[in-house]
Formats: sequence, C-alpha cells, structure tokens
Amino acid sequence: MAAELRPKYRPSGRFDVLRLAVAIPLNLLVATALGSLMAIIAIWYTYIIVIVPVVLTVPLAVAGYYSAKWSQLRNPVIAAGMGIVLGAMMYVGQYGTKYAILAGNGGAQLEEMPRFIAESVQGQMVYDSEKRELLYTTPLENWAIFAMEIGLCMLGTGFGWYIASARPFCERCSRFMRKKAITLDRGCAEALALALGQGSLDSLVDSPPSHDPCGCRVELVGCTHGGHDDSVECFITAITNACSLELSALTVAEYNAVATKYPQLRM
Repeated sequence: MAAELRPKYRPSGRFDVLRLAVAIPLNLLVATALGSLMAIIAIWYTYIIVIVPVVLTVPLAVAGYYSAKWSQLRNPVIAAGMGIVLGAMMYVGQYGTKYAILAGNGGAQLEEMPRFIAESVQGQMVYDSEKRELLYTTPLENWAIFAMEIGLCMLGTGFGWYIASARPFCERCSRFMRKKAITLDRGCAEALALALGQGSLDSLVDSPPSHDPCGCRVELVGCTHGGHDDSVECFITAITNACSLELSALTVAEYNAVATKYPQLRM
C-alpha cells in the first residue's frame, strides 16, 4: 500500500443529538455569565485590554472542548462554527450587561442596543497605567481593539470545540480512540514511514525511544474494540522529510508489527 494511496481518517460528521441539545444551552449560559463578568470588570474594576477577554475565553473554550467530546461531535467544521459563535456572543454580550446596568430598571430598550454598542466602542477611553495618562485613541483605533478582542475570543472558543471533534472516533464502539506516542530518532522515524509506505515492515530495525528534542514524534490512535477480536482499527502519524504519514490507516498486520517493535505504541 503506497503512502500516498494509504487511506486516512475522515470524521463521520455525526453527533449525539440529545447530548448536543443539552450542551448548547449550557454553553450559552456560560458565555452569558462570562460576558456579564467582563462587563462588571469594565465598569467597576480595571479592564486590561486583550488580557481580560483572553482569560475569560479559556473557561468557555474548556467548556466547549468537553461539550464536544461528551456530545460525540465528529464534525470539526460545525464544531468550530459553534465555538466561534459562542465566543462572539460572550464578547458582545458584555455590552448588553453594561446597557442594563447603566440604563437601570425599565430604562433598557432592545432597539437601542446597536447604537449603544457603537457609541461605547467609539467613545471608550484607554488609560496607560504605567505612564498614568489617558491615551486619546481615535474611533478607528477603538474599533481595531474591538475587532482584535472579539477575534481572539472567537478563535479560542472555536479551537476548543474543533480539537475535541477532530480527534479520531471509533464508530463501532461509539467512543473516541486512544492515543499512544513515542519519539524516535529522525532516521528511525523515516525508516518506519518508508517501511509502511513500501509495505516492507520486515526490514525495519528496532530502535529505542529517543529523548532528543529534535527527534520525530510518532503517534498512533486506535481502538481494539474491547479486545473481542483482532480487527484493530488504528491510524498513524509520522511527519518526516523522506515520507510523511498523517492519520494514515494501518492494517491489523501492520499494527501488530509496529506494536511488536515499539511496545509503547500498543493500544
């Protein structure tokens, strides 16, 4: 089986409908709570540009990661899109909380929200704490800050959802596959990749793990289906100069040969 023709892992795009239906509202609540916290910090405490949004994005991204994993979401595009929307909602949501606090009881009107957001961004004051002076930023600079902050929130949350859903999933056992990894000398890693590409694993020489930081990392993800039979499903990743394999499928015989030579990669 040639390396370039070797099948690769492809996510099925499926997900658990009921679990995802539960996870989405919970993530909306988390995004709303974090957006409100961002507004409270901005009104009554010191709001540090970029730092505050990034720090508050972390728990939302973590919640998204575990939500995608729990929902068995196997569509990275949809997952990333959901994370991006949640990140944007968290960041923009701070203005809703600000408007409600500043307008007081009965003063908030939904149709006034777009104008409030625009005026808040254009008229925001930036203070240099080191120089103890006010920076007279232009509306364009304020909108640039807005774009940078909301972009980071969207990127961080989207990444959390994406990496969870991109992980190989065993459709037969309905669970994410296990991952094993080992670091080999570059020469040994290239020999392994070439041997798999040429289908000549018998010529592979045993090599102990390498502790060289410049070594090549070889990863194996797979599922033994509970050990009920020998139909192991696994994929290997080994990026080398000579031959690169990225989530490339292995046959049962190839898996057994690799696991025998490198026990650290056995599932």
